[in-house]
Amino acid sequence: MNRLLMIAACAGFAASAGVAHAGGDNVETFFLTMTGAQEVPPTTDPDGIATGSLTINATTGVVSWDFMFMDLENVMEASDLTGFHIHFGQAGTNGPVIVDLGTDTSGAFGTLIDSTMANTELLSMILGDPSFYYINLHTKEFLDGAVRAQIPTPGTAAPIIGAMLLMARRRR
Repeated sequence: MNRLLMIAACAGFAASAGVAHAGGDNVETFFLTMTGAQEVPPTTDPDGIATGSLTINATTGVVSWDFMFMDLENVMEASDLTGFHIHFGQAGTNGPVIVDLGTDTSGAFGTLIDSTMANTELLSMILGDPSFYYINLHTKEFLDGAVRAQIPTPGTAAPIIGAMLLMARRRR
């Protein structure tokens, strides 16, 4: 039953991948697929993937997220995750942490579901040109980042292949 619910959730996610305008000029929901190939330099973890949504509300300062991850090398328990952040940096570059998202979750192992407060001016800058920012998930094996995704510019569709891969892997 849980597998069917996850497949349905992934299918819904895949159908709406990209950027959703959540009402108001200061709220955006981004659908992202993080992989090791997007890290700089690319990681040697060929199977690791994380996919989900990131919502930024620059009016209230709330940043919330809902991600599923799997096949991260040597990640067997939650303590193997060492960080989850929004960074400043265009594709192909590394940059400083702008918002610490943490690795706590309100879901089961394999998920990152939570929210945090951040500076509203900073969040407005992110929403002003999200392509200058990326998110990544750090592990004990890959301290500089195991998987990464560039935040897409509104009006562009993020690749949905990650959601489909995650769905296919979960079916095994």
